[in-house]
Amino acid sequence: MRAFHAPPAANARPRRRAGFTLLETVVVVGVLGLVLGSVGAFQLRADEAARSQLRRAELEARARRALERIAEELMGVAQSRLDPDPNDDVAADSIAYQRPLDVSPLGVVSWSARSRLELELEPGEDADGRDDDGDELVDERRLVLVRDEGAPSERRIVLCNGVAALGAGEWDNAIDDDGDGAEDEAGFGVRRVGDVLFVHLRLLDARAGAEPSSVELATSVVLRN
Repeated sequence: MRAFHAPPAANARPRRRAGFTLLETVVVVGVLGLVLGSVGAFQLRADEAARSQLRRAELEARARRALERIAEELMGVAQSRLDPDPNDDVAADSIAYQRPLDVSPLGVVSWSARSRLELELEPGEDADGRDDDGDELVDERRLVLVRDEGAPSERRIVLCNGVAALGAGEWDNAIDDDGDGAEDEAGFGVRRVGDVLFVHLRLLDARAGAEPSSVELATSVVLRN
């Protein structure tokens, strides 16, 4: 006699396995790790980009403030009151001048005591191609305003630090590398073209393990006739 087996119920469902296998768990953990790692790397890059933009904005603001002060100093100066006259192939990185104080009814101008704008090495730095003071910058300068030069009232005012040894695109090779008509321009320089003084300023900002940020700005001042 053949045994009788009842057919499975129409609504019967196959049993599912409980949980994941070890292999499935490893795969899921690996995928999650890749996703989280990608998200973390993206966030780090975004944070670094934001910090870099902030540093550059701060550096540009410093350069603008310094240039505004320089333009204020040189406003109304006559060519005859510049020493040296920066009308050559090398922009002057040190220039003395006298500012107009008053004009008499007859047109006679009274001039201030002699002042000077000049670059000098920052304390602790030597012009040797090395980072002597450990701030991640090499041979950096500072721009100094010398008020009443040579007089008992002489004062030295630092307008900005972190001035680059050379302007953007320049190398110390007696060649006009950036094609602007001047050779080996320093990070600060003054040139005269006709009755206009052109001033440029390049500042650097460094952080450990990275290339320094750089900003170069320029302004111009019309000389007195």
